[in-house]
Amino acid sequence: MSADLQTVCTAAQGAPVAFGTMTSSQASGRTATGSVAVTCDAGIAFAVGLDYGMHPSGGGSTRNMACVGSGDLMTYELYAESETPGVASTNPIVPIQLNVSTTGSSSANTPGGVGVAAQAVNVPVYGKILAANPAPCPGGYSDSVAITVGY
Repeated sequence: MSADLQTVCTAAQGAPVAFGTMTSSQASGRTATGSVAVTCDAGIAFAVGLDYGMHPSGGGSTRNMACVGSGDLMTYELYAESETPGVASTNPIVPIQLNVSTTGSSSANTPGGVGVAAQAVNVPVYGKILAANPAPCPGGYSDSVAITVGY
């Protein structure tokens, strides 16, 4: 007889990082909090990575939201830890390297946690708009990032 049990982790958007309604002069430095919901077998350590979204620039390592109507870009970043007021966060979340990043670490730019049986663990994601004065966009700015979980 034999048995082969596999560890399974799944991820989904827990709460979106939504910056809300603002004028272009209010955008720079604006912050918001969201989360990624990860469900793993109990006791399994995991790491969460986020890609650079649908509108990357700067060689593919800068995140941007695009205006629905015009395609204008607004630069933002996603962080593994909250920002101290007045001090810029220095650990943007990076895409995960599977078979390398298996436990979460803010210093490694991959937040994480430990699985709890049959329960989602909400991993916080902190966003900040970096653009100085983005162009007004009546339809709103948006982006989507891919979530990868290593365990």
